Amino acid sequence: MDLWLVDRLKQKCDACNHDLWELKTTVKMKNFLSLVLLLMSVGVVNASNASIWTTNYQSALDQAKVQKKLVLLSFTGDDPYGYGKQLDSQVLRQTAFTDYAKTTFILVAVNLSTKASLPDTLKQQNNSVARQFHVNGFPTLVVVSAGGKAIGRQDGYDPSGGLNAVMAKLKNLSKGQ
Repeated sequence: MDLWLVDRLKQKCDACNHDLWELKTTVKMKNFLSLVLLLMSVGVVNASNASIWTTNYQSALDQAKVQKKLVLLSFTGDDPYGYGKQLDSQVLRQTAFTDYAKTTFILVAVNLSTKASLPDTLKQQNNSVARQFHVNGFPTLVVVSAGGKAIGRQDGYDPSGGLNAVMAKLKNLSKGQ
């Protein structure tokens, strides 16, 4: 940095009697802290969203019995068209959906991707659950009673309907229970 500039920054500000160098440093630090807080809050939102999903089907059924809720299975896998990612971002990660789902469902993510590195026990469970509910494509949502009986399902995802269409269907399925 140019020495002339350093000398200018170190001059006292007559109006506020602060060192200009200190003021510049303080402003930079406040901007940095604001950025850190923003990034932390985004992390908390993502972490809280992820924490409402489980991968343990049997545990979800047990929780559903105790909490008097339904189970929502979200089957994902090798989706060459990207509809699973669209469902995830446009519906499953939206605040309106998570707020509703927390009161109605125990959420279970069932990953059937051949590219995912999952523990063998989880792969076996996921394959078994997919066979039980006759899942042949992705994404698939299946609403299940606490007793393990299928109530209804949505095969695929139509982005033109988006969040409202999926939530309307899930609300309709959950009303009968």
